[in-house]
Amino acid sequence: MRRTNEVYITIQTTNTPNTNMKEIPTLPQPGTSKESLNGGQADVKDSFRTSLVSRPPELKLSTCSLTNQYERSTAKDMGRIKSSSSRRSNSSLWKACTQPGWRAWLGWGSCTVAGISLGYNCFNINGLLVMDQFKDVDFKYGSAEKAIIVSIFALGVFVGAPWSGSYADKYGRRKAIMSACYVQFFGLVLQIIAGAPIKAKWSIAILCFGRFLSGLSIGITNSAAVTYLTETSPPRLRPSLQGTNQIGLTIGIFLSTCVNYGTRSIKSSAAYRIPVSIQFLWAGMLLLGMVFSPETPRWLMSKDMKDDARASQSQLLGKPLYSSEVNEDILALRNEYAEPDTHTSSSWKDCFRGGGYGSDGRRILNACMIQICQQLTGINFIFYFGTVFFEATAMPVPYIMVIGITAANVLGTGGSFITSAYIGKRILLLAGAVGMALSQFVVAVLNFTDPRKTKYVTYCFMISFCICYATSWSPGAWAVTGDILPRKHRATGIAYATSSNWLANFLITILTPFIVDKQYLGLNGHIFWIWAGLNLFCFAYTWYEVYETKGLSLDEVDQMVRAPNVTPRNSAAWIQRTLATSKVDEEKSIETPSTDISPRNSQSRR
Repeated sequence: MRRTNEVYITIQTTNTPNTNMKEIPTLPQPGTSKESLNGGQADVKDSFRTSLVSRPPELKLSTCSLTNQYERSTAKDMGRIKSSSSRRSNSSLWKACTQPGWRAWLGWGSCTVAGISLGYNCFNINGLLVMDQFKDVDFKYGSAEKAIIVSIFALGVFVGAPWSGSYADKYGRRKAIMSACYVQFFGLVLQIIAGAPIKAKWSIAILCFGRFLSGLSIGITNSAAVTYLTETSPPRLRPSLQGTNQIGLTIGIFLSTCVNYGTRSIKSSAAYRIPVSIQFLWAGMLLLGMVFSPETPRWLMSKDMKDDARASQSQLLGKPLYSSEVNEDILALRNEYAEPDTHTSSSWKDCFRGGGYGSDGRRILNACMIQICQQLTGINFIFYFGTVFFEATAMPVPYIMVIGITAANVLGTGGSFITSAYIGKRILLLAGAVGMALSQFVVAVLNFTDPRKTKYVTYCFMISFCICYATSWSPGAWAVTGDILPRKHRATGIAYATSSNWLANFLITILTPFIVDKQYLGLNGHIFWIWAGLNLFCFAYTWYEVYETKGLSLDEVDQMVRAPNVTPRNSAAWIQRTLATSKVDEEKSIETPSTDISPRNSQSRR
């Protein structure tokens, strides 16, 4: 599909006279003076829209198409308009950041808060496990209880994520996030109640149920948040914005570690109840942010709510309702959702149909495998059990060690905003897998030495591993997942991918204590041999199955994966050829606009 800087319409008429048909007002011709245009432009545009109200079926015209054509014909001569694709693909990152409206940034910021809530909720347990008041007084748990307390959260996310897809498809991404916040409030209340003066056995049960409900809500909010970011972000900003949820997660991990360090010495139940209570703040901020954020135009258009989709796109762009930018995007969405199957909901059977390159089943399976590979990197061993591991390996002040690692994780994820915008996502995943595997091999080898002599070298390579993860697989896995899914199954596919991520998280978390603890396998630091081997598997899977999507809109990604003879290994070359051809076509169309009036020229890049 070639992109042009002109939007045309087709007028189909019949020979049957119609007395109700109103005459179309005459458009001002290019070359008309600016003064005359400014004086009568509003009146002519208003008469244009008014004349379309009683238009009979014999003359099918789109208001936004006519208005768009009018604005182009009058504004081009005054040098005030550019093509939509040129404006979004060739503009600098700074200009792309200044184009959206404040409601768009509010929605994207709320999705970042969803990531903070995930990181804080999930990894807050890391510091609680070594608090004397928590482990020795109020809960008194063993290895089995510890595995259940930690992993039950992941089980809740695994259950909530698949359900969020159908719920978000039916009621909208925004309502799905808001509803889950209320579930999280109830789960947090249960976690605060657990502990003294309730007996340890019942306290563990209440704590686990509260963490399960929190996981259930987090599974819904984060699946819907990823979908929200993917459907509302422009192509130029999408790689970076898709990482905001992940950088929010790293910030949440860092904050939970700092709070745990601050309350660790309190000799009462406040030592662990204060960190849990802070989670109300993230859920409240997310709920409040979504109240004032618009629903995604794509979901509204899929429900045939065209007027609401236009209003939503206007709020996202911060432009008037019938501005040229809004007209172009709405026209592109209408063309995209013109196919009948885009208005129907998808079942799990539909999602996994087909197995060849480009099929919906292959794309959703790849999204699930990418999420599983993110867990196989071994990052959650550090975030869940890092404090326990450092304490067992004679590291000084384990809390400080974990704070240093989480700080490196935040900085690395922040740097991924720049790398993801200029470096291909496939390259990032490949390089990250190699860097993590090398760092973990070194840590595994150092475990054969005296830990008292090599503990700081081990710590440095663990930080190196975290930085490699933060700049590649941390945001990259979610960015690729949002890109490669077909539009009909996007919400459901992200839900399945999220569920796969947390299923792997649950299995790894519940098995790790039995692999590491001395009373069972007792591998301790030698578990890094396993993580290093799994990272090599992640490299191989990325090489053979993950497409490059740098610089492509969602529609162009769909074209690429469905194109014959395009595989993940030659996808980068296909992108270079396509973008180069599109750039040449745009330059030619700007110099000599086409006079061909046909539906194919009404395509505008989303």
